[in-house]
Amino acid sequence: MVEKVNVELLLVRKLVEDYLKSRVSDIVELTGDASSRKYYRFSHFEKSFVACLGSPFKNEEDSDFLKVQKLLSSNDINVPKIFSIKPAVGFFIEEDLGDSTLVSYLGGEASDETTVSCYKKIIDILIRLQSVDVRETIVSTRSFDFEKFSDESKMSVEYFLQSYLGAHENDLSDHAFLREINLINETLANHQGKVFSHRDLHSRNIMVKNGEYFLIDFQDARLGLPFYDLVSLLEDCYYPLSFEKRESIIKYYVDGSPLMAGYSRDEFDFLYNLSAIQRIFKALGSFTFINETRNDDRYLKYVGVGVHRLLELLSSQDELKSFYKILKRSYHEN
Repeated sequence: MVEKVNVELLLVRKLVEDYLKSRVSDIVELTGDASSRKYYRFSHFEKSFVACLGSPFKNEEDSDFLKVQKLLSSNDINVPKIFSIKPAVGFFIEEDLGDSTLVSYLGGEASDETTVSCYKKIIDILIRLQSVDVRETIVSTRSFDFEKFSDESKMSVEYFLQSYLGAHENDLSDHAFLREINLINETLANHQGKVFSHRDLHSRNIMVKNGEYFLIDFQDARLGLPFYDLVSLLEDCYYPLSFEKRESIIKYYVDGSPLMAGYSRDEFDFLYNLSAIQRIFKALGSFTFINETRNDDRYLKYVGVGVHRLLELLSSQDELKSFYKILKRSYHEN
């Protein structure tokens, strides 16, 4: 019996060769991300391309990825070019952006100056992202609302606190703890001023090619507070920043973003910290969900980074004392 992976590779080869109208010698499967999509690299006349095989869709108008790709490309945001589409099998041929993610690019011997300079360039992209007109686009139809935040919290409670850390049932059903989770979600969901949000803007979803930065994995973009993508970038478990670097980059963002003109520093800090708590807690849920449901433990090495920063943030929030105590107890005692 032919293994599934061989069938997929045969399908990709056929689709690629149909598009090129010629044969290709090597098609190599690439290491996947946290999604179920599969990626393959191939070359043709000394140019390299990436083929993506995902879930089928009816036509271009049914593809979230294509709709957001066109929106960003039309607003001069660097995203991969698309060369061929086969909706019935969820197939794309894309521009090959290489293997250098931001985290791998900076993960060598990057100096503090280089790191901050790179992040400031990405902040420039973020400011442009947050000015994109999303009216009558797919982005305007979905939001970081209370339901979305609540779903993410439930996942993190179930897979991170309960299943991974083995938190006590009494803690998980503690009324004060549940009330604090709801407070976070309600505050962020109900605050005005939502803009384009990538939803997963971190160092693994930013590619570096020829000195330029490209965004990937943007298909789930939605409306959210400007703090959401900012904390996704600066509170990234994959590439944690020092306090000094983070503050320098935050100042650059605040000085450059028209959206920040109406916020005092106290208001900024409150919404930034609350957004960071929600985002990191969600990331911990994702890491442990992937481990448990897909038997993929690649992301567990980032749990400690996330917990350390989450405890630091929670410790400064008097209204989130139960959350802090339960996380600290579950992490250190179980």
